[in-house]
This record gives sequence, structure tokens and C-alpha cells, in this order.
Amino acid sequence: MTTPLRIGFIPLVDAAALIVAVDKGYAATEGLDITLVREVSWSNVRDKLNIGLFDAAHLLAPVAIASSLGLGHVKVPITAPFNLGLNGNAITVSPALHAALMEEIDG
Repeated sequence: MTTPLRIGFIPLVDAAALIVAVDKGYAATEGLDITLVREVSWSNVRDKLNIGLFDAAHLLAPVAIASSLGLGHVKVPITAPFNLGLNGNAITVSPALHAALMEEIDG
């Protein structure tokens, strides 16, 4: 039996773990039937999460805190069980790997 989940997200690098988990079937292996819903703004994600259109969401940490405190809108408690990234996100490679990737692309 799978658990259906609608998850809102903003298409940014820090959502990569969530997107890959769904795309590669890792979530399905854990019994999760995830529908990702691409949104255009953090406020859209927050509002749809707050009114129950989303079961979960990719959010900026301050959005969850502000929602729980009722800052700028209705106070809705949000639990953030884990963090996908801390202190900014980046995909970094060594100079040698970069050179190898560039050779592959040129070829």
C-alpha cells in the first residue's frame, strides 16, 4: 500500500533531493506516491500548505517560522522534520572533474 502525498516546491537547486527521490523511484520504494506540484512563489507554497492543498512542501526556513508565528497571515503551526540544505547550496566539483566534464561535453 502506498501513501499519496502532494508536495509543493519551487524549482531551485535545493529542491534537487526531493525531485531526484521522486524521479528515480526512491520515494516509491519507501511506499510514498508523491505528486510534485511546481509553484512560482514561496507565498503560493505557504498558502497552499496552510489551507491543506499540500501535504508537505519545500520551503525556506523563515517561511515555516513566520507561518507558525502568524507573521503576515493566519497563524498555522508547521512542523519542519528535516532540512534539505544548510547555509546555502551549491554543486561543486574539483578542477580535474570539471576538466573531464568539459571534455565530455565538447566530445
